[in-house]
Amino acid sequence: MKAGSNPRWRGDGRELFYEEAVPRTEGLNKWNFVALPVTGGATGSFVAGTPLPLFSHATWIRSPDLNEFSYAVSADGHRFLVLSKPDVQESIHVLTNWTQQLDKKK
Repeated sequence: MKAGSNPRWRGDGRELFYEEAVPRTEGLNKWNFVALPVTGGATGSFVAGTPLPLFSHATWIRSPDLNEFSYAVSADGHRFLVLSKPDVQESIHVLTNWTQQLDKKK
């Protein structure tokens, strides 16, 4: 098993999701998301199953020391909300005198 970070539990506690780092490329951190099935043993002990790779995703470089999560998991573990870097260059559009356009339509 590889080292993981940013663990999140599924709502019913049957899976633990985490990220595995992939070697850094192009200033991005690439992560493999993994699901780890979990059960309680007969004595109530923690029993981990076989890690299941889910998907890979590139995120902004971030520091794990900041205790910040770049993703959230739905309670049933079927959907992920992931903070990501857009594939297009960001831009800002500023519209000026927009009220004049409203006046023309009246």
